[in-house]
Amino acid sequence: MKASDWKPVGQFVSKLQDLYAVSRDTFAEMDIGADIIPWLVGDGKKPFVAKLKELGTEFNGVWRVRLTNDKNVMYVNLDAPPRLPFDHAVIGSNAGGGWVKVEKRGDRLFVEGKRVVLYFPNRRGDGVVVPRFQEMFSNKHPEHPNLLDALFDFPHFVPKNWKCNARSIFFGAVVFQGGSSLNPILYVRGFSFDAGAVAGVGVWCSDYAGFDNKWSPHVAMAVRQN
Repeated sequence: MKASDWKPVGQFVSKLQDLYAVSRDTFAEMDIGADIIPWLVGDGKKPFVAKLKELGTEFNGVWRVRLTNDKNVMYVNLDAPPRLPFDHAVIGSNAGGGWVKVEKRGDRLFVEGKRVVLYFPNRRGDGVVVPRFQEMFSNKHPEHPNLLDALFDFPHFVPKNWKCNARSIFFGAVVFQGGSSLNPILYVRGFSFDAGAVAGVGVWCSDYAGFDNKWSPHVAMAVRQN
């Protein structure tokens, strides 16, 4: 048995320790010790199980990423509350989509079996003025910022050809609103790769942009192919 085979066991034990610490500290504040355990699995089992189910239901609503035994497959919850680009921003629209399967195949990214690619609206070579964000969304399937957050947490899923310095990539399935109620400004979230941030490695940096901005040549939108 390889040492790496023990990793899931260690992770499980670590989580049990965390659960033990939370339970211990919470009950200690109420002057309750380990004597509560026989009651929780005896006379108190019914309300205990009901509370666990209540917490489980609440967790399902905010659970963002579910990993699998395959390091190149994960599931992302597009219905989980999107993270805001800045304080006081509100969600203007959210495409949602429930749980989706995310896969890395070679150096390509797939969501629900469809490849995610970068769309550069101003690389057509025809001299056309770069369209505004809302003009591009009608015929595209922009990806969700919950996928963006999953890629932040598990960067090995990000295709290597996305790591071009100063390239900004936006995920437009959720539109955020800022500014005043009389003059609202719409935003989308994204990220960019800074190759010089960490010597020899580089990092992905969080980013956002006004929905009504013009797109420069290095800016792309992550879209799902039909």
